[in-house]
Amino acid sequence: MCSLSQFTKCLLVLLLFSFLRTNAQGTEALSGRVILPNGVAVSQAIVRLEGTSFHDHTNDSGKFYINDIPIGTYQLTVNRIGFSPTSTIVTLKNGRTTEISITVKERAVIVSEVVVTGTRTEKELSDDPNDACLTERYQITKRCSP
Repeated sequence: MCSLSQFTKCLLVLLLFSFLRTNAQGTEALSGRVILPNGVAVSQAIVRLEGTSFHDHTNDSGKFYINDIPIGTYQLTVNRIGFSPTSTIVTLKNGRTTEISITVKERAVIVSEVVVTGTRTEKELSDDPNDACLTERYQITKRCSP
């Protein structure tokens, strides 16, 4: 029969191995850059790992960084208005940050016509609760002349 101290030691060893196994499966990071075919950076693009909540926006240099991603294979999608959506497969391996460069192509966006309408209501200056006064042009000219 096992004593209580032997049982405690066995339990600690099992917990340690469980912790090491969890850390071995770990999480990794994904970094990269979104560019045009001529190498120009694409800012404010949304970089997303499909089927997850992991995403980032590119900065002014086109760079992005996503961390704490479980290792595995993902579909990475890049979207931005004015560019064709682009997808690629990325595999995150244990023990390193995966770096990737994604090239997107510009795409014309046709938007429908925008109509702006407004209404105007007549209002007396005296009805306005804000302090205001009306100054005629000749009064301004008279005050500002040398």
